[in-house]
Amino acid sequence: MRVSGILGPPVPVHGVVPGHLDPADPHAGDEVRYQAGDFDEHVFYAPGDKLSGEEFEEWDRRFFEAYRGVLDGWLPWGATDEAAHRLGLVGPRTHDTRPLRLAPVQLGDSLLSDLIEDWIPDVGLLAPDRVLGPWADVALPRHIRMIAGVALGFSPLLDPAVLPLARATRKRPRPPQEISSSVRSVTYVPPMLWRVKGAHLEPLLPMSTRMEPEGRVAGIPKGAVAVVGRAVPSPEGWWLVGGLPLPSVPDVDILCRRLELEQLRLRRHSRRLTWEDFLRDRGEVLYRTCCEWLWMHDHEAALPCWTLAGDPP
Repeated sequence: MRVSGILGPPVPVHGVVPGHLDPADPHAGDEVRYQAGDFDEHVFYAPGDKLSGEEFEEWDRRFFEAYRGVLDGWLPWGATDEAAHRLGLVGPRTHDTRPLRLAPVQLGDSLLSDLIEDWIPDVGLLAPDRVLGPWADVALPRHIRMIAGVALGFSPLLDPAVLPLARATRKRPRPPQEISSSVRSVTYVPPMLWRVKGAHLEPLLPMSTRMEPEGRVAGIPKGAVAVVGRAVPSPEGWWLVGGLPLPSVPDVDILCRRLELEQLRLRRHSRRLTWEDFLRDRGEVLYRTCCEWLWMHDHEAALPCWTLAGDPP
């Protein structure tokens, strides 16, 4: 199993001042920048007739312009369809059927946050926008901002497409072996929107059945109707990593539409990308879309829910 991302930042982050890359989508990250799709991927893996290099470049740019037009609100959903079909991006959803690895020990969000901050010192500035969306400008409990940092720590922020948490396990001084192994186990787990049923979690989005938690899950935030996070197995049972509590369940159709569009963008670089691969790489899009829905539809309930949840384990 790999511990790197499909696609890294388009430019070096050193010396870059945090700011809005796109006024129409102010909470987005590097996905607003055009990165040319992989022509070799198209030749080897796209179904049907292949495009020439010049045709591929033209349709690739058309797709990206339509992608941004949809997210910026000046094009309707479906504007990317023609380019996606011409590029060979459209196909049945595939799932990663491999089982998850047992993590030797259960790791708290505070420890993961410290490991991430060692490699992304300004994660406290980056994560709220990328993960919490419009809530980034609200006075939030400290543990909610920490959860945002943990969520972003699984994204490929370091060159070349390296996860901050993966880098933390490979460079000296290395953490103890059981912590490194547990971190690697967590990186293989895709984030998910869950319905909370007492001490149990029910996935609300498509997911490989081999990755669904069995039995009770530790670390579910108090008072949450739903939660976004990674359910990880360990010898002591399952526990939740980066669990963002939600006071209500977002519209699943809206979430899937947004996530499927983002997966198409990444499939320009890897057409063998499974649904779980995509969620591992761009989990912050899931978090942010849930937060945007919450901002629009259940604004008054969010802060009481986040305050009630208290500090994570």
